[in-house]
Amino acid sequence: MVTAVIGMKQESQRVKNKNFRILGEKPLFAWIIDTLLEVKDIGEVLLNIQGKKLIDLISTAYSGETRLKVFEREEFLVGHEVPMTKIISNTISNAKYETILNTHSTNPFLSSGSISNALENFKYNKFPIFSVNVLQSRLYDKNIKPINHNPKELLQTQDLDKIYEENSCLYIFNKDEFLDKKSRIFENSIVFPLNKIESIDIDTNEDWQLAEMIAKSF
Repeated sequence: MVTAVIGMKQESQRVKNKNFRILGEKPLFAWIIDTLLEVKDIGEVLLNIQGKKLIDLISTAYSGETRLKVFEREEFLVGHEVPMTKIISNTISNAKYETILNTHSTNPFLSSGSISNALENFKYNKFPIFSVNVLQSRLYDKNIKPINHNPKELLQTQDLDKIYEENSCLYIFNKDEFLDKKSRIFENSIVFPLNKIESIDIDTNEDWQLAEMIAKSF
């Protein structure tokens, strides 16, 4: 079985009150919680929450769900500048299971099918996993130097080397390994590609507008 861990904040910086906002027919926070509870291998979902109003709202909405455990964030972890690694470390000290899955409420379209497939991959290969976007387009660094192509040799984009972009949707790792390394990604980690819709991360108002359009089709 698996422990899922999510950190949430009542106050957001760029998209105001995003966890409270209604996306489709339910609040943003409910999308990922409902998805995680659909996955049979997830034995518990630990929510580390900053903000009493959000705690009360979630606790009321999921009052009958025994797998969901809500924790108020400790004072030394409060603030927008606190690294997620510290929040995860603090949360998984209460974890019942050795396999940890970390995701975020800002990834509303991550599917239970993809989560299950990633967990099966982890179980089979025994390597930590993190989700990525696969880029096969002509990329440049900040100095406009080509990263994965030769401008004088215009190969088809599907023939270019793949570049992986960490999308912050999904991380799977061993509890003790994380507590030792204080990282979600390790030297032996493997990538788990997601499609464009599932990998949407709501970080800006433009992201929210896109998510609203997609939610109408669900």
